[in-house]
Amino acid sequence: MLEKPKSSGASVVSVERQALSPICVYGDITGPQLCKVVVILKELHLPYILKVVDVGAIKEDPNSAPCELIRGGPAMEDPNTGIVLWESGAIVDYLEEMYDKVNRLRYTSFPEVWHTKQWAWHQFGGHESLMGQESFISTHEFYGDMVRGTLATIENHLGATGNLYLIGDRITYADLLYVASREAVITTLMRSSIDNFEVEWRREWPRTYDWYQRLLMRDSVKKTFHERFEIMEERGWND
Repeated sequence: MLEKPKSSGASVVSVERQALSPICVYGDITGPQLCKVVVILKELHLPYILKVVDVGAIKEDPNSAPCELIRGGPAMEDPNTGIVLWESGAIVDYLEEMYDKVNRLRYTSFPEVWHTKQWAWHQFGGHESLMGQESFISTHEFYGDMVRGTLATIENHLGATGNLYLIGDRITYADLLYVASREAVITTLMRSSIDNFEVEWRREWPRTYDWYQRLLMRDSVKKTFHERFEIMEERGWND
């Protein structure tokens, strides 16, 4: 059960990595939001405990949720600081601010720090609902056009800047949000439709396709979706 943390009165919290307790994350492993959080946890080599929530069961019985926050998306409880957060965007921001002390996935220079936030919020603001669900919404021409428009935006950006990633030639948390979101959806929806769309993707937006393939090679991404597959297989959710 998640509880509201007690205030310590301190404005700045510092944690020693060598003494970290596992961070507890709750959510629906079948969707993209929890996957984004898990990818970042793995990239930062943070210990965590994954509490998978059956969203279908919660809809039938709201009182079965471990806490009120779960009903709105993934939630996180960090025993190292006592904080409880919900919403994947807030959780990712927190993990970066508190634990990415060597700037593994972020810039500290201007304007790159703001460009990273820009692309991250572009993803959180609706990209996943379009790009990630091509196989489901391709029957609706309007949404299909929006999917292609999003890919074209990234393609034009990579072409104009010559970047390998969204911001420069190093990966950031913003890049990882896109791949975590899309992979969570395409492994749930019909594979044949995705394969057909992938042919078009490689032809029309080759830079974006290559960028995406680089992201798929990350150990954090591979391990997240291997863990996800095993959980879903164990629960009979892959049928």
